[in-house]
Amino acid sequence: MDFLTASRMGAFLACPRKHYWAYEVGLKPVAEANALRFGTAWHAALEALALGKELADAFDIATEGKEFDEVTLATLSAMLGGWANFPKARFEAVVASELEFHLPLTSSKRFALAGKLDLLAKVEGRLCLVENKTTSDSVEPGSTYWERLRMNPQILQYVDAARRLGYEIQSIYYAVAKKPGIKPKEIPQLDADGFKVVIDNSTGERVMLGSGKPRQAAFDDTQTLVSRTETAEEYGARLAADIAARPEFYFAVREVPVLDQELDEFLSSRTQIARMILDRRRAQKTSGRPENAWPRNIAKMACGTCPFVNFCLQCVEVNIPNQLPSGFRLGDKHEELTQTEENAQ
Repeated sequence: MDFLTASRMGAFLACPRKHYWAYEVGLKPVAEANALRFGTAWHAALEALALGKELADAFDIATEGKEFDEVTLATLSAMLGGWANFPKARFEAVVASELEFHLPLTSSKRFALAGKLDLLAKVEGRLCLVENKTTSDSVEPGSTYWERLRMNPQILQYVDAARRLGYEIQSIYYAVAKKPGIKPKEIPQLDADGFKVVIDNSTGERVMLGSGKPRQAAFDDTQTLVSRTETAEEYGARLAADIAARPEFYFAVREVPVLDQELDEFLSSRTQIARMILDRRRAQKTSGRPENAWPRNIAKMACGTCPFVNFCLQCVEVNIPNQLPSGFRLGDKHEELTQTEENAQ
């Protein structure tokens, strides 16, 4: 039996060729993307907080056994500190966590449904599916992010699964964090008198003005403003201050009711996705190279987040299992069933 997971549907809708490499072949990047690591860590930290862990313990749980650079750790620490002070509902009770499901897809003999419900909780008497997400989009009111989130196949798949398991989900409790756009910056080096230092690239000497005062900015590319990169600690403190000054820019919580019309539309779409996957498999028999049966979506947004973009757009021939693209391995086609599904949308 083949699994139709939320991640698989998302990949197929984003780009059939991406779906082919990931879920028909099972290609996996050897190195996990930094954005994925951060999203997974944030998700784990918020789940730990919901289960009653202290902030420091949640941070340790989120980072245990994983490799993070110092800037990512500083980002996670600053955001968790900001989240702790952000107004949000307190869960009256956690009903279930890490609830795995394997259910038949009644409209298909070839596919079954699988996934993991991370958290079900009572909020003001209502049973909610709790969804912790990170995004690069704006989370402020009026953002199209919220409209797209309502139709997210992952969310609707989870609602359907929860109800079939006997949990009458009434609404989705979204806790969304915007990933910081700021990065460690360059800090000018100052002399003993507090002046910046500009060096002439050809002579290595300090550039002075006609008045005898030190130049405070490079005039062109023949000069260099001497600077150093902000430390992770300095960057973390600056990010924490920015979050404290405008928390609504970084965080948003919203409870959204589950509408039967939206769920019905999703169930119909899910059936069509299963049929389209089977149709593409049949087309492989006459397509020469099997990947040619799966059309590519070369839109900037599709390729911009695709791990296969480099070899895919170069039409590099892949011979499974003997000739794999550099930086890739063959793995379980559904590794997300043993890991937290990526939550950055």
